[in-house]
Amino acid sequence: MDYSIRPLVIKQLKDVFGCKVYDEQIQQGLKTPCFIVDVKPVTRKRLANQNDKQVFIVLLHYYTEKTTDLYQKFEEIETVFNSPSFRYLGGKYPINDLKVEYNTNDLICTFTITRYVRWVEEEPTMQILERIGETSHGNE
Repeated sequence: MDYSIRPLVIKQLKDVFGCKVYDEQIQQGLKTPCFIVDVKPVTRKRLANQNDKQVFIVLLHYYTEKTTDLYQKFEEIETVFNSPSFRYLGGKYPINDLKVEYNTNDLICTFTITRYVRWVEEEPTMQILERIGETSHGNE
């Protein structure tokens, strides 16, 4: 399955929040504030006329720098997630089932992305036939 949703999520987070975004778990050296992004395919359904319906779940972990007003910072981020800047991913795919939760150390946001794609079968490319003594460019 095509995972081109992940770069769109990363770009949108960087554009909206302007912080570091990681797409894999890091053991040490995490620069805060940052997001860790995980995108998983949930379903893929074949539709008529060579179309597919693909649903992805996006899981975001937000880690912030040490601050005394942690919950206020989380509320600000939750407000951004519920704003028009996060209605669509990349201006193309609607964001559905948005949930934001936070606990003592981090904020967790989950949502689903549904996209419809048309698949085409790749056909073999044509080969150029040449006669012995002739090229495809004429007599040179």
